[in-house]
Amino acid sequence: MYESLQVAKICSKASTAFQTCRDTLTTMTAAIPELDPRVLGGLCSYSHLCGQICAFELAASRSGSRNLLAKLAMQVDADAIPVQKMLRGSDGLGHLINHVMVVGPMYRARANTLMASAEFEMEHFGVANAWADRAMAAVRETEAALHQVTAPHMRLTVETIINKVKVECEKIIKENRMVYFEPPPKEMPSIVPVSAIKRTPPGVPVRELLQLYKTPVPFAPEEFILNRSNVSVSSSGGSVSDKSTQHLNTSETLPQVQIFPNASSAAMYAANGNSQSGQFSGVQTTPTR
Repeated sequence: MYESLQVAKICSKASTAFQTCRDTLTTMTAAIPELDPRVLGGLCSYSHLCGQICAFELAASRSGSRNLLAKLAMQVDADAIPVQKMLRGSDGLGHLINHVMVVGPMYRARANTLMASAEFEMEHFGVANAWADRAMAAVRETEAALHQVTAPHMRLTVETIINKVKVECEKIIKENRMVYFEPPPKEMPSIVPVSAIKRTPPGVPVRELLQLYKTPVPFAPEEFILNRSNVSVSSSGGSVSDKSTQHLNTSETLPQVQIFPNASSAAMYAANGNSQSGQFSGVQTTPTR
């Protein structure tokens, strides 16, 4: 359980980082294809999807309500759609597309199965039959997508989950058709996805992004300099001193923040940099050309 929670938190930070890069790094896309806004947007959704899977499994292990679990599962399917659209054709990312092509309909099948089981327990047999029919349609879609997957461990995991879904749904459909004879409704509501992972709304600037976190931000780029006039380079030229180093902890310091979205240094930070306890240990002040 603890590991699932930690992985979900890491995925949340990754999703925010990718979205921030997508919204701020626009000058290096020709040299670095990974900085293409579509690719970054797809990776943002993929990180969110992985975190949502962890959140669903964690909630399931704690015996959460079926309705809530169904909504969490549907968010996985909702995230899978933009990943497929944005990453399709991107070099080296085909394995991510294969992954979401399977987990999207698989979690949709699980969501509909959870709804079918809940309705069956309440003796709404026709409604349960309709949810089970939807789940079986998602099972067929999952099985078709599974042909593209070659990793044995992933195939085994998906097949195990799908087999459980099929057993549950076939039992519900069979009992209604042979015992209760309630006609399934022709129109059914949709399951509204619910996200358990914190993510920045689309298009939010970096300055506003910082206000979304009550705890220190997931990362503090070196371009976030407090009181820039206090930053000086030592006579040796090899070190930078910042007399105004503070905890970058939302509203108290936010009005003093100056943001310099330099694409090159931000990309270097995304690859190598990370703040400890919300403080800066050094500042890069030389513009990157």
